[in-house]
Amino acid sequence: MSGQSQAARLKDTRVGTIGRHALWEVARRLERFRYFMWCLPRRPHDFVGGIRLLGAYKQRGWFQSLRVAAPVDRSGQAVPWLTYAAVDWLDSVLRAEHRVFEYGMGGSTVWMAARVRSVSSVDNNAEYVARFPLPANAHVTIAECGGTRVRAEPGDPYVSTIERQEPPFDVVLIDGYARLSCVEPAHRALAADGLIIFDNTDIPTYQPALQELRDLGYLRIDFFGTRPLYSMLGCTSVFSRDMAKWLRDAKPPHYWGRSISEFPWH
Repeated sequence: MSGQSQAARLKDTRVGTIGRHALWEVARRLERFRYFMWCLPRRPHDFVGGIRLLGAYKQRGWFQSLRVAAPVDRSGQAVPWLTYAAVDWLDSVLRAEHRVFEYGMGGSTVWMAARVRSVSSVDNNAEYVARFPLPANAHVTIAECGGTRVRAEPGDPYVSTIERQEPPFDVVLIDGYARLSCVEPAHRALAADGLIIFDNTDIPTYQPALQELRDLGYLRIDFFGTRPLYSMLGCTSVFSRDMAKWLRDAKPPHYWGRSISEFPWH
């Protein structure tokens, strides 16, 4: 085959690839538009109810999180990138004496540090970590993960960071890389009555973690709902071998206001 014909063939291949990508992008845009139209209210009563629902999201700071592209509350303070229901529940059970370890740092690091004794985290992105002004009781280890969002090889520096800390921990958050591989070391480093927080448990990829923790004797509570930045529903789950302790120690639910006169107008 001549060099000219080879070049023509390569050009045809590139053109075909670009065409497929263009068609795929058009299909995605059409699907998004179809979903947007499906979301629109159909009756005036639905429209009024939808506006009130948006008010509840404004109360939570959801619009503020969109503006700054980060999980924050209405005043701009960092919050965990978990479902709102899970954040409220954690706010009711975390105590000043608790020690926390996180697989994946972020707004949760700052938020938890204001409520517990100490927070130790591991993250693989130094630039991302540098965005957060860490309080004195929070420490982040930078460690590359050689695996994926799902698994990593045994002994991976990211996964094994918890083993180089000072267990036991009262709470372990799994919300970063190699989540299935993090379950076993989190279990070994957790206090007998400790709590594991696992985000995105509604994603089928992470379902094996639920079974593994159940086999290890953990009970589970699921917190479905929305979260900062996202408009789709999701799930954050908590696990403990002594769930009664966490339920017994929970403080009363946060009061969000039921009268229009109680709503802030800013």
